[in-house]
Amino acid sequence: MMMLYAYGFWTALLPLLTPWWQQGLDSVRRLLKKSGAI
Repeated sequence: MMMLYAYGFWTALLPLLTPWWQQGLDSVRRLLKKSGAI
């Protein structure tokens, strides 16, 4: 029962987090490119 509740909570929260998460990933990639790691 608790797992089902947590799953519902995450599916509701994930769409809200995705743009922020994608933005963070992009800035990290940019930083790596700037430092010449990639």
